[in-house]
Amino acid sequence: MELLEAQRIGLIRQLERLNKQALYSSLNDSNWSVTQILEHIILVEEQTVLMTAKRLNTHTEFKPISLYSWIKVWLMPIVLRLNFKFKAPSVVKPVGNKSLPELMEKWSGVRFQLLQLGESNPAYLKKGIFKHPFLGVLNFEQVLQFLKIHYSHHLVQMNKLVNQLNRSKKFVPKGVVSKTI
Repeated sequence: MELLEAQRIGLIRQLERLNKQALYSSLNDSNWSVTQILEHIILVEEQTVLMTAKRLNTHTEFKPISLYSWIKVWLMPIVLRLNFKFKAPSVVKPVGNKSLPELMEKWSGVRFQLLQLGESNPAYLKKGIFKHPFLGVLNFEQVLQFLKIHYSHHLVQMNKLVNQLNRSKKFVPKGVVSKTI
C-alpha cells in the first residue's frame, strides 16, 4: 500500500506542474489525454474497491487462489510491455470532463477506501476476494500487485503523451515537465 500511495502522490505533484493544454490534450480523437488516463486509473481502483467490498459483504467463504491466477498475475507485466492492448470495460472508460483537482479529490477518497479495505479483515484478504475480468479471482495482495502494474503501464502511456506533446511544441512549454511524469 505504501508504494501505491507514494506513486499517487508523486504523480499528482508532477501533474500539477503541467499546463492545462498538456493535461487535457490528446494527440488525436482515438487517444486519451493525460487527465483521461488518470481518470481511468482512478475508475479502475474505484471499481476494484467496490467489487471487493461487495464480495466481502455477500460471501462467507472464499476459495484459495489457483496456480493459474498466480501465473497470469506474474505474466501481466510482461504482456503489457509487449504492447498488447486490452479494451477497457465501459465502467472504467473515462468521461473526460473532470478537472485535475476533481480527479485528485476523487483519487484520495478511493485510495482511503482501498486502505480501509486492506485493514478490514486480514483473514479473508488471503483468499480469492476479487474477480478480475482477465486475470480471474485474486487475493488482496494480487489486487495490489495488479493496481501497481496497471498504474505503471499507464504512467508510461502518460510519459509518452507528454513527451510527444513536448516535441510538437504546441502545448507544453519547454522545461515545464521533467522527462518522466
